[in-house]
Amino acid sequence: MKIFLNEKDSELLEKFCDLKFELQLAYLVDIFEHLNNLNLQLQGLGNKTLEFRANIFIFEDKIGAFTFQTLINNDQYADTRIEIQQNIKKHLEKLKSEFTRYFPEWNKANSVQKIIRNPFCAKVEEAPEYLQEAVIELQNDFDCKYMFDSGMNLEEFWCRRATLHIKLREIALRYLLVFLTTYLCEQGFSSLLVIKNKQRNRLYVSDDIRLAMSNIHPRIEKLVKEMQSQKLH
Repeated sequence: MKIFLNEKDSELLEKFCDLKFELQLAYLVDIFEHLNNLNLQLQGLGNKTLEFRANIFIFEDKIGAFTFQTLINNDQYADTRIEIQQNIKKHLEKLKSEFTRYFPEWNKANSVQKIIRNPFCAKVEEAPEYLQEAVIELQNDFDCKYMFDSGMNLEEFWCRRATLHIKLREIALRYLLVFLTTYLCEQGFSSLLVIKNKQRNRLYVSDDIRLAMSNIHPRIEKLVKEMQSQKLH
């Protein structure tokens, strides 16, 4: 950037030669990289291990981990100037406050959520009275405990293994069926703007949007081979 600004004889060159400006710019580059990575993971694109098994609890954990580990730990800036350190600290505090405002639910896990995430470690006395008996029955179901301890994900456990514990199962499914993100809705609107424009304002777009948002890649070569050629009569 310095070489480029010097060639353009830009007045911004003075800023890029200032140590204070460089350090603050480096911090912003770093924090935006973390934010972009978090954004991709919340879309389900940044972590292959979450593919087809992400749920609302996993996303809440990622937001919590980002806030507490990235936005509070300032030891890496201990050797910088006091003024810059204070500016970064204030910015991180504001960023954490904004996360808390934007995601008000992630740090308020209640006793029911704790039961859903790990019913065998939940304390019966902390559960609502109407669920305490159901929790006791599940905790004494050793077949279910064995399945849960084997590393089975929450969706499979509550959908396929805990079928006898109807009351808890119904509550668990309400949480696990929650839409994790508005990303797909936003992607759908973006696809619609591209597909249905002024020149195609009467186009029936449901099939086109489904194709645009699908992760399935069409096997064009196979489809072409299966097409029967039309013979002239």
